[in-house]
Amino acid sequence: MTSLTHIKQVQYLLFKERNVSISNYIQSLLPSFEASRVKDNLTNLSQELDQYTVPSFKTMAETFPENWKWKNADVEKINKTIVSGYRNKVPMRNANSLEIIQAVLVNMQTTLPMVQLQVSKVFGNEIAAAGLSFNKATLLQYAEAAEFMINYSRVYYNYLSAVELAALEGDRSIPEGVGPDDLMYLMAKRHTFTIALNIMAITVKDVRTDLKDIPDALVSTSSEEDMKLVVGANKIDPFGFASLPFPISLVYHAGLAIADWQMDRYDRAQVEARVLEYRSLLLKQQIETGNGDAAVESRLRDEEARLKVMKRKIARLEEKYEL
Repeated sequence: MTSLTHIKQVQYLLFKERNVSISNYIQSLLPSFEASRVKDNLTNLSQELDQYTVPSFKTMAETFPENWKWKNADVEKINKTIVSGYRNKVPMRNANSLEIIQAVLVNMQTTLPMVQLQVSKVFGNEIAAAGLSFNKATLLQYAEAAEFMINYSRVYYNYLSAVELAALEGDRSIPEGVGPDDLMYLMAKRHTFTIALNIMAITVKDVRTDLKDIPDALVSTSSEEDMKLVVGANKIDPFGFASLPFPISLVYHAGLAIADWQMDRYDRAQVEARVLEYRSLLLKQQIETGNGDAAVESRLRDEEARLKVMKRKIARLEEKYEL
């Protein structure tokens, strides 16, 4: 059954396009929250990247090289959107979506720790939305976009590996470890993801330089318009966050128990990595011999069942907070 949350996402993307001003973004935040929410989130994202997400994409990129012919039409469509919308020069050759995402995730292994250092420098213990400056608001937007980027990437490789393996096995049913709304989410958010992908591809040197040039002035509707006239729109939004339909994450907009949320997300990343490991083994066996391995298939089913439970738990939180 399709959830109300994801129907809202589809309707939003299909029927309502807008540029999100910085002042509107701030109004969508919690009135106040601890700065540790931002710091801990960036720390956990970096750990997920290093331990699970980057290695998983390396495995996927090796399993599905650039000349792979996608068996699933939806995967082909998402792949085409990402490849055609990517503007960075790395990787330079004719890469597919997996190789592109892997390159950007590797770049994030450098940029996220730097952004975390900036957050530690400019924020005290408490963050009050009403007192945010342009440069501080940008740091929050960057952290939120990074979380969306990593989450979408993981949903993508989980779905892609599942349906491509199923196609090779001649099975048209939805694999156990794929959520009922995953495809709707991937399709509805694929253009948003491409925007975030290009932002996260910016090198650490350029991110640092652009952050330094953002005005340290309080944000309001009037000050935003004044700043655009005085310094230009590119100075107050050098990364192009106005093109993203914020909010795209729960973390700074809902009063959820952040520690529990981060633990759930981290645990899910571990399970996804194990699922992907077993799928990759079966995929390689299918490609090379046309046969699987009964023991590996049994282990995969167990891990997919665990992943299904964890995805439902997180989905309930998303439903509760209407994201």
